[in-house]
Amino acid sequence: MRIDSGRPGPHAVIVAIIHGNETCGLSAIRSVLAERDAILRGRITMIAANVAGHARRVPGQPQAGRFAEEDMNRLWSAARLAGDGADTVESRRARAIAPLCRQADLLIDLHSMATAGPRLLMFHDTPAARALLPALPHDHHRVRFAHPVHDGRLLIEQPGLLGEPTRAGFVVECGRHDRPGTDAYARRITHALLAAAGMLPPPATPGGRRPRGRDVIAVEMIRAESDGFRFLRPPEALQRFDKGEVIAEDGARRILAPFAPTYLLLPRLRPRSGGEAGILARDAAA
Repeated sequence: MRIDSGRPGPHAVIVAIIHGNETCGLSAIRSVLAERDAILRGRITMIAANVAGHARRVPGQPQAGRFAEEDMNRLWSAARLAGDGADTVESRRARAIAPLCRQADLLIDLHSMATAGPRLLMFHDTPAARALLPALPHDHHRVRFAHPVHDGRLLIEQPGLLGEPTRAGFVVECGRHDRPGTDAYARRITHALLAAAGMLPPPATPGGRRPRGRDVIAVEMIRAESDGFRFLRPPEALQRFDKGEVIAEDGARRILAPFAPTYLLLPRLRPRSGGEAGILARDAAA
């Protein structure tokens, strides 16, 4: 789906359901379509990424339908996009939509979470991304990646986007799966990002004061070395630890907080041996 204002301006690409069970992005796309006559400049492309995973959702099971054969948000390296590795429904779909995504001046990848906790705006630092931040509400935590940390490249890390100074890519964790506020936030942050790029009128300022989010830098992925891996606290989207505090136990290994303070981001509910467990981050001001 595409909206073209007929006037010069940026190309924004909005991606929903790259994880098929994370449906808040579809709500944001419907909202943008409803505002199509308000687009001030440029063009907007909207993509429902993982339709095959989405079709596998099961009512009452929020994690069902995340993907059909493999995690679609780990497939965006040059090698995978060139056809290396397993041939899956997700890898074929990634290759099909990659050329559209690489055209984006602004890429918005919308997600929801299995855990409770605050909303996260995640990005790699480019001049284009930095230019948009001052116009955004700071009612989320901002997570800047120091470098790619996941086991495979994210959508915003594909060749042609990662490190390009004139392009901005954002992963937005909008809230917990299947919560009404998650859809509302996906709509709100999408409008705010498009408005920051001069493509929509500025959103109305919400009444009341909202807590200001933190600015952190994501540095390292914790990887489980055993199936006995466990976090010592119930997992939430962002948690603060003092330096030296025990974050998790992994068999005989203890994972200690390396920074003062340390933030744990997006911990997995059930990490498996050899897999991702959670992201370690530090204060951006440190």
